[in-house]
Amino acid sequence: MSIIGAMYSGISGLGSNATMMEIIGNNLANINTPAFKFSRADFSDVLAKTLAGGMEIGRGSRVGDTSMVMAQGGFQSTENVTDIALSGKGFFMVRDDATNSMLYTRNGSFMVDKNGYVTNSAGMKLMGFSLNENSTASGVPHDIRVTQAPLAPKVTTEVSLYANLDSQAEIVGPFDITNPVNTSNFTASITVYDTLGNPHQVTSYFSRNAAPGAGGGNVWEYNIVVDAADSATGADYVATSGTIEFSTEGALLDQVITQPPDFDFAGNPLQNQDISFEFGTPISAGGTGTDGTTQFGEGSALVFASQDGYGTSYIDSLNIDSDGKVIALYGNGETREIAQIAIVNFSNAIGLDHRGNNMFGSTSESGEPIISIANVSGNGSIFSNTLELSNVDIAQQFVEMITTQRGFQANSKSITTADTMIAELINISR
Repeated sequence: MSIIGAMYSGISGLGSNATMMEIIGNNLANINTPAFKFSRADFSDVLAKTLAGGMEIGRGSRVGDTSMVMAQGGFQSTENVTDIALSGKGFFMVRDDATNSMLYTRNGSFMVDKNGYVTNSAGMKLMGFSLNENSTASGVPHDIRVTQAPLAPKVTTEVSLYANLDSQAEIVGPFDITNPVNTSNFTASITVYDTLGNPHQVTSYFSRNAAPGAGGGNVWEYNIVVDAADSATGADYVATSGTIEFSTEGALLDQVITQPPDFDFAGNPLQNQDISFEFGTPISAGGTGTDGTTQFGEGSALVFASQDGYGTSYIDSLNIDSDGKVIALYGNGETREIAQIAIVNFSNAIGLDHRGNNMFGSTSESGEPIISIANVSGNGSIFSNTLELSNVDIAQQFVEMITTQRGFQANSKSITTADTMIAELINISR
């Protein structure tokens, strides 16, 4: 009887709306879950029945499918540099040690564990690429690990000293190491490093002398002295020396090394260390003679000093750039690129298998993972100190909750109405 059919149609409607309410409740429950993607129910009608005369009547409704909405969520700033968010397409790839399987997530809440691995709260390791000498991702993705080993020292091999030497300085040369103050016009010190990473201070003494040359009296002698405290012999000595000559316009004409470098430092490093000193590009070498040390009519002053060595140091902090490169910042100012975070895309992200804990697995519906890096092939950019928020819209969910509640009430009413009609039929038969 069609009245009984109406009751069963109402029952199917109750079930469908109850399922919809369960989905809405789950969406609202995860409103604060980072990178959560809300789901929606796709309703469909049940196969109709055909009455006499070709009339078709539906048999109710059902939830045909549920689907995730992969729309971008908002962003929230955090104080943790390993909190990362993707702006645009893609997923982070993590490895589950328990099953040795790859999973995919938009939740970028990561940390560095006690062993140096970058992991999420479930202990799954973030995957990334090694970087070659050109700072380009290479090889296959592997666990990203921040090693706590110290940065090996780098021995100083080159020093650059740029100064202006006063053209009106008196002639005091030649330099005498036993009386450096009275036989030099200007001094400059710089710290250099030996093969063990020990710092040593060396002093450059500049003495104007009357040596003949193309510039007349515009010749200065330089002597690089290792102090007794840093010397392997415990006495002051000249480790290298030479002359620098200027034009009458104050430009550097030439640099001549008269004593090759031979640095013997205390502390048992490798001796006879070769450290070259350069004072700019002289005209004799094709330069302008004014990009480094000059001789102008101003007081002598150090303009620039640098050297290419450094001592042993440990990681002070991390940085992650928009391309996903994990960069270690050491206490001595040096930086090292550790890895580049892998970004994965799918032909049909909606077809991913939801594994819980904001994790997804690939399926035949999603297609095979397309593994790449950020900012290429349509992949999004990475922001550190940032988490992607849930894309649940409270207002939208509340509206859907109201319509679902009304749908449930309407189906309940159709059942009670059908029950009343059946009761009337029973009363007629009495």
